[in-house]
Amino acid sequence: MSWRTHIDKRRSVMKKSSDEYENVPTAIDGVELRVVRDTRPDIPVEIIQLFLNIARSYVGNKEAIDLNTAENKGLKERILKYVKSMPGFRGISSVSDDFMLLAVKKEDVTWDTDFLKASLGTAYQALVAEEFVATVTIPPGLISEEKLCEGLERLLKEIGVPLADIPKLLATETTLRIDTEKLDELVEAKRVKLLPGTKDVEEKWAINVDPLKLPQKRKVGKKKG
Repeated sequence: MSWRTHIDKRRSVMKKSSDEYENVPTAIDGVELRVVRDTRPDIPVEIIQLFLNIARSYVGNKEAIDLNTAENKGLKERILKYVKSMPGFRGISSVSDDFMLLAVKKEDVTWDTDFLKASLGTAYQALVAEEFVATVTIPPGLISEEKLCEGLERLLKEIGVPLADIPKLLATETTLRIDTEKLDELVEAKRVKLLPGTKDVEEKWAINVDPLKLPQKRKVGKKKG
């Protein structure tokens, strides 16, 4: 039986910085496109205006504390339709509306352990560390957290939990820590070939909205005595 496991990278992954994007002026006064750096999507002004109107509606709903959740779901799909169809295009900003909208692509990666072992062979142990993770469910009043630390299975037996019931209370899984940088190098150098189904990448998108202007702090004057 193979485990489907989520990747836990050895090195922390930095969030996408603003350096990855840049603003490109448009024919509409005060409106700029947010694009992947060094790309210049050729977008007609009519499409820019249409996208701006969709973005205005989306931002307006967000400011209403997502009261129009269902409507915003549809607007998000329309926003992503434009972003995905025009390489490099990621969002828009409007000075008059005081907002910048940015679509950020994220990847959720899962690995099939059996396929990964078959792909890497003897290199598996050098690139992958398996970690055993256990989750135990304790009925109220049955045991203290301090005693739990003395040993999970042994402790469950001591308090009278039948052996057949332990799997119901103790959930386990194996997670992987993978040196993805080294693995990518080996794949690129054609020293390793990943079998189909070894790596599953699910593409996800998030819509970030930020004001262009920083809120001004009110100055509170001292009361005259």
